[in-house]
Parts: sequence; structure tokens; C-alpha cells
Amino acid sequence: LERKKRTMKPSKLCLLVLCLTAPVWAHGDGEGPPSAALKRIFPAAESFVTRLMNFTAAVQQKISSRLGKPLEGHDLKSNAYIPTAKGQSLGVVWETDAHLKEGLVDVLVGLDRQGKVVGVALDHSPVASLAQSSYLNRYKGLTATASFQVKPLSGNPAASQVVSQAVRKSAVVIQEAFLGGQK
Repeated sequence: LERKKRTMKPSKLCLLVLCLTAPVWAHGDGEGPPSAALKRIFPAAESFVTRLMNFTAAVQQKISSRLGKPLEGHDLKSNAYIPTAKGQSLGVVWETDAHLKEGLVDVLVGLDRQGKVVGVALDHSPVASLAQSSYLNRYKGLTATASFQVKPLSGNPAASQVVSQAVRKSAVVIQEAFLGGQK
């Protein structure tokens, strides 16, 4: 009998290597996204492994090129959260912020291993309508190459545009840093 040789896709290999080799980091200030927000994005996850982002210069350049501007300093020191179930990673959640006129909001974005947005959650949003699932679900299924021109909130189009840019930034970061680059 001839055995089939199994190969792992590069995106799965990147996630596997990250999960197995990177040290687990706790938040220095005890803060981080609430577990409820992570579970809203990946409800099937049994646990979340926290990883400190470690962007190489090449990855930073690719991200900056795709975004049209460099990442902010705090983004370079942020954590990623790897949801796992039955010993397998389900994807990646990354957190950034959106600077709204009304104040700062933390934006958590989860991509599955195929690079599609599976969920978005807002933490500490000063604009209640932005945190509604009817708005956040508009991003589901988008990839890092999408335009992210979802229909803005009629009551606050400027704030929804800023959140949309944060979701796009997160998708690009996850795609470049974890899933093997542009798709």
C-alpha cells in the first residue's frame, strides 16, 4: 500500500508554531479583554492562549504598506489571543483601539484560520450603538483584502468609520503576522 504524504498549509503551520514555541505572557497590569468578549467572538473556544506580538521588521513593513501608515507603538506591544478547542487553534483575536471623538474604544477582531472575520467585539465603547451586534455582525466573513465599506451607523457615521478602520487594521495584522500574508 502506498501512503499519502500529509502536508500542512502554511497558515496552519504558522499558527501551530506560534502556539507551540511562543512563551505565554500575562498582562502586566492584569488588564486585557474580558473573557466574555473573547467568547463572543469564538464561542466554541475552550480556552484562549495569550501571546505577545513580536513583529519582525519585514512583517511591520508589509503591514504598514497594506495600511498606508505604520502601526502605532502600542500596537507593536499588544497581545494576540489564540482560541483553542480540542487541542486545535481556531484562529486569532487581536485587539487595537479606535480613537473616537467621544473617547477611546478597544476593538477586538477575530479571524478564523482561513482569514475570514468571525467576530468583532468592542470593549469600553463610549457609543452604545457601535457595540450592538446588528452593527458588528456586518464585518463577519470579510477578509483582510476587503474594502471594509460596511454601511455606517446612521446616527454616528464618523464613529462607525473609525471602528471600520480599526477592524481592517486588525484583519491585516492577523493575516500578515499569523496567517502567512496577503490573501
